[in-house]
Amino acid sequence: MGADKDAVMTTITSDPLDSQRPRMRITWAVLEAAKDAGDEMVIAACRRIIAADRIGWRKHGNPADLKLVYDFAL
Repeated sequence: MGADKDAVMTTITSDPLDSQRPRMRITWAVLEAAKDAGDEMVIAACRRIIAADRIGWRKHGNPADLKLVYDFAL
């Protein structure tokens, strides 16, 4: 199972045609997975990351949200 997740994450983060930052590609993928799983806390964290990315990550980004999303991805 770990190898499958690694392959998926490599695909998500290495698409040369995608102009999004890896953080955002992972966030969008996790958002879809969290919606399927019904995990409201992760969905909310993803939405906050997306909003922070749009208005300025350095000022509005929350590392705790990012950690939650990355933990869900792994």
